[in-house]
Amino acid sequence: MDPIRLCAILAVILGATSFIASQTPANTPEEVSQEFTGSWKIDDQWDSDYANSSTPKYKKLARDLKNYLTEVLQEIISRRFS
Repeated sequence: MDPIRLCAILAVILGATSFIASQTPANTPEEVSQEFTGSWKIDDQWDSDYANSSTPKYKKLARDLKNYLTEVLQEIISRRFS
């Protein structure tokens, strides 16, 4: 799966209705952007703690996803613009 689409799906899981990926190389004044929407199907038992942003499980999931997505996006950007 394309990492940007994966990011879009995960953004929707965390409550966003869409995900906008925007990348502008330093040598080009023109902005390039794409918008994706996504959804998620869970094939396992749902833990209601993941839906409540004040629970430790939600906070850990959000932190882990942010850390993972930051790495993925940095790698994509460095490959495309280096």
